[in-house]
Amino acid sequence: MLPDTGPSTCELYETDSEVVVAFLSGGVLRFHPGSGWTFHPAGSVAWDSFHQGVYRNHKGNRLTSEELERRGIPPPPADQYRGAPAVAWKDQFNAELPFSAVPSRVLERLKEDGSPGRSVYLVLYEDVYETAFGDGCFLYPQAAFWSEQEAQGFLQLCLKKESERPKNEVGYKYLLKEIGLRVDENRQKLSAALNIETYEHYSVEDVVRLLADKPENPL
Repeated sequence: MLPDTGPSTCELYETDSEVVVAFLSGGVLRFHPGSGWTFHPAGSVAWDSFHQGVYRNHKGNRLTSEELERRGIPPPPADQYRGAPAVAWKDQFNAELPFSAVPSRVLERLKEDGSPGRSVYLVLYEDVYETAFGDGCFLYPQAAFWSEQEAQGFLQLCLKKESERPKNEVGYKYLLKEIGLRVDENRQKLSAALNIETYEHYSVEDVVRLLADKPENPL
């Protein structure tokens, strides 16, 4: 579940990476010295990163409009974007590729049984240290597999390694996802049912890249 979309009034912060942002209902404005303010709607990847960093991990210092003026930064155009509609998290990650962008070995494997669609399996990881002390909770793709058995085997190896980690070390959490891939011969495209949820970061490009990079018999 995403955090609240933002304050009802404009709140100015400088993040620990010295980025000036303005939170408002409906999103966040980020200041770029060369180009001015850029808006990122609530629910977007950029908004989520800033929102978690400032409001969850408290990695930002509050600024006033007077401080902005002293720095030569113009006021954020808050009224222009306040109340803007949020975006769906899943809609920000590409789920379609032309055949020309799919590695040949992946495309051949998808077509080999004559069925237009099949499931593959993605293992995601969460860096627990980053979640606790960084900018928030993010899950990234670790590996992809053609069968659930292969994926479960890899997952169990990861979990075993974590169970052997010294208790004073911060490690990783893992999650198994089923991804649907469909070959569309008429449109010459590969589409994916990514089943992506909040805080998960992966696209169809990540899935096919990991499938192409893995050996045929990894276990």
